[in-house]
Amino acid sequence: MRKVLVLVVMALASPALAATYYVSSSTGDDGNQGTQAQPWKTFGGAGNHVNGGSFAAGDTVLLKRGDVWNESLIPPTSGSSGSPITFDAYGTGAPPEISGKRDLSGWTLYSSNVWSAPVTSGSVAFAIFNSVWGQKQSALGSILHARDFMLYNNALLVYAPSATDPSTYYGTVSAIVPLNSPGSDQGIYVNGKSWLTFQHIRLSWYENFGVYVAGASDHLVFANMEADGMVPAGNFPHGFYVNATNPAESVANREIVDEVKFKEGLSKVIDGTVECLNASSWAPKP
Repeated sequence: MRKVLVLVVMALASPALAATYYVSSSTGDDGNQGTQAQPWKTFGGAGNHVNGGSFAAGDTVLLKRGDVWNESLIPPTSGSSGSPITFDAYGTGAPPEISGKRDLSGWTLYSSNVWSAPVTSGSVAFAIFNSVWGQKQSALGSILHARDFMLYNNALLVYAPSATDPSTYYGTVSAIVPLNSPGSDQGIYVNGKSWLTFQHIRLSWYENFGVYVAGASDHLVFANMEADGMVPAGNFPHGFYVNATNPAESVANREIVDEVKFKEGLSKVIDGTVECLNASSWAPKP
């Protein structure tokens, strides 16, 4: 009798490899594939690849060093334990920057001593003239003195002598605009997302929040970052802000793992020298 050996080959499903995506405001295009050779340009612009994308656990989104974005970074999906979604930097030079400061150009004489430059924003609460804050006015007839300004029809109107445009008279003129929609100003906004890591990103010139965490967000890491608002806005800006839905419950369900680290951090809070209370000293109760 002839024996027939039958080999049965079973295809074993393997998890997809983590992907890396690249974003560059200076060299990117939102029609690109998001590779290092063809990076995306914006977070929420045409294509909405970053804020409106869908990343898998373990994926990495890299922002080009030296580039600046005038918009919020809003992670759309969560990672998982051991496989966070990471937002980091690539290239060389200064860290990638999320900033509400927009240097203006293209000045034209509007009327008399009032000049106009386009601003693609629905709100401008602050303007800075080289290194001096301007005075916001509510009517065209009130723009009478140096550094007076107002927003009108998506243009910033400012005072300068009619024979000299503002960029020559003052040097750099910049508008501070909301990073998201007017009244919703966060550099990085995490809402109901978990297992995310952010590194080597600079946040600057924001009116309200550098980083805003809301909803059921957890397991977030912010490392080697700089938050620098520099806007005279009363109680704002806040560098890092966590809006806990139930702070009492959050504390009640934590126990101190490393008592020495906790006491050291607490003493720094009391004497005012704290830079960051190490969250790794906390862990969920079993």
